Amino acid sequence: MDPTTALHRLAALLVLGAALGAQAANRIYPDTAAPCNTTLQACIDGAGSGDRIVLVTDSHIAEDVLIRKNLTLEPGQAQPSVRSVTALASTADVEVTVRGLTSRGGASRVRGFLEPGGGNLKLTVTGSTLVGKDFNAALEIVISNKTGRYGRAQALFEGNTVSQSVAGSNCAPAIAAHAFNPGLSATLARNAVTATHLGQCAAIGLYGAGAPAAGAWTLDAQVRQNTVRGSGADAGIQVRNGPGGAQVRATVADNLVAGSGFADGLSALADNANGSADVRLLNNTVVDAPTGLRATARTDLGARLTGVVANNLFAHHASGAMVLENVPDLRDHHNLVFASTPAPGARPDGAGTRHGNPSFANAAAGDYRLRADSDAIDHGDDTAVDSADGRDLDGQPRRVRTVDMGAYEFQGQAMPPSVVNSVPATGPWALGWVAAMLALVAGWHLRRRG
Repeated sequence: MDPTTALHRLAALLVLGAALGAQAANRIYPDTAAPCNTTLQACIDGAGSGDRIVLVTDSHIAEDVLIRKNLTLEPGQAQPSVRSVTALASTADVEVTVRGLTSRGGASRVRGFLEPGGGNLKLTVTGSTLVGKDFNAALEIVISNKTGRYGRAQALFEGNTVSQSVAGSNCAPAIAAHAFNPGLSATLARNAVTATHLGQCAAIGLYGAGAPAAGAWTLDAQVRQNTVRGSGADAGIQVRNGPGGAQVRATVADNLVAGSGFADGLSALADNANGSADVRLLNNTVVDAPTGLRATARTDLGARLTGVVANNLFAHHASGAMVLENVPDLRDHHNLVFASTPAPGARPDGAGTRHGNPSFANAAAGDYRLRADSDAIDHGDDTAVDSADGRDLDGQPRRVRTVDMGAYEFQGQAMPPSVVNSVPATGPWALGWVAAMLALVAGWHLRRRG
């Protein structure tokens, strides 16, 4: 055993020893004793329900492991990667937690899959670096398209760094929540996503098919405080309903979507017969995609798109900031639209729409926080705020005064509207006035967040 692995194992044993009295068994991989002395899959198969497997290697584990029981998989002061981890539920309930995987020495992927049989699946993935390629998403939760009796699937994907690329014709989102049968709820929060050449796939893709029980949803998703960057994707974040009378609900709030290669920054599509999608698109910053938001409904097929688009910041969209087609029940108000070509036949701006400069801190460097002179500051609608933890994308308070537009809340003192000088511009009085104004502006800038 090499010294580094020995130290990781010792540290893991010290941590686990304190918890043995109150928890199910804890296992170390790799270990010298069975079942964890050969493959990771053997260690998983030999573990009991509720066990925790602690990875104490810094190497890449080139296995595609399958978990069918309640289990936690996490590193113990190590930096392991696992080629792929799949949590699978069918007839029995399965709850799997994956923490802290890396892509050291090779890519890691995590997937949850619910099959018919009546069992429920809960998958939590946090603090991991994951890489997907082609048709294999880096991080996903899926309900199968097979017929049968289904339980429910639940996912929490939080604080992960996720990248996805495509070399061929097949694609997958970097993060996917796909319900091909009803019963999926998913929370995607504080993930950093990079997408490259995804073709017809979105960087974050939400999809629901099949009619749910009365009062339920095919897919119910929360997409909050994510950063989505890249190029060559159909959308940065996409919400879509599939066939069979699907009912999809999604809140997309406090996200940054930045990428000139995204066809749409945000996309909400109700394009299948008799289905509906209800979306709340709030306090997002969307920049550079040809279209900032595309929202459409196939009303000719009985589809319907409802919801609200508010407090968003759209900038630099050559084909339109908001392309809203056949969506009379999708209300837009209090959005900032800047340097964007109006879409052909666009409906009139909603109440509270502004067109001033968002004055980004450093757009060239990818910093879309607001400066003190931004037209987005204090011009949102407080009644449309939906921040689960009261924080913006930067982890700062979501409201300082009146809520700002976009994903970032300016924490300092905003500059006032321009003052027109109605007195003579020469003489001692004018010099004193100029000096006072310069001192005042300097004070505002000192109070603004760095």
